[in-house]
Amino acid sequence: EADNAKKFSKLFSNDPTITIPTVFNQFSTHKVLTTSWVDGIKLSNPDGLIENKINPSYIIKTGVINGIKQLLEFGYFHADPHPGNMFALKGKTGEMGHLAYVDFGMMDSISNNDRLILTKAIVNLINEDFHAVAVNFRELGFLKQSQNLEPIVPVLQEVLGSAINENVASFNFKEITNKFSQLMFDYPFRVPARFALIIRAVISQEGLAIKLDPDFQIVSLAYPYIAKRL
Repeated sequence: EADNAKKFSKLFSNDPTITIPTVFNQFSTHKVLTTSWVDGIKLSNPDGLIENKINPSYIIKTGVINGIKQLLEFGYFHADPHPGNMFALKGKTGEMGHLAYVDFGMMDSISNNDRLILTKAIVNLINEDFHAVAVNFRELGFLKQSQNLEPIVPVLQEVLGSAINENVASFNFKEITNKFSQLMFDYPFRVPARFALIIRAVISQEGLAIKLDPDFQIVSLAYPYIAKRL
């Protein structure tokens, strides 16, 4: 966990919006990890943010954009971003709030190839190219390489198309994941083990953002950054 914290800290060393506690090796053992103190406000306390003049929307923006950075740029991410592991700090940089991460026991990596295909899949989804999305799913291992995509494309269009036809910004990852869970009983979709923590992290991040702002729309904030990365 100490090594994870140090690695994560290096990735954000030039980012004033993210704080990672410093690990004190001289005061740590195999059973005790000692770090610097984080003087922040729990993200589960929206009223506390307002009382401390911290804009919840700025905190959400920082959390989401840096979450995407972890997945699509760094390839190394915090897999447990729940309210107890993230703290809002006072101050801001432009329209970005200041955020601190703690608890680095659950971290994971994503390969360069998976990052590129995942980015393409999101862009293809926004562009409603469901055949390309099916190809991306097969490349990522959600479908077998031998899988005939012809019967799959209409299913993706029905499930995913309904989520974005009215308003791309209203796309909800939790809702889509629930629909896919039902589809797995009737169609040959599967979740590769390496994506289990990614899905968990994204849903946790989205849920936290919605708790702070019920009108939050993750794709409207994330898509410009995703397109830039592509």
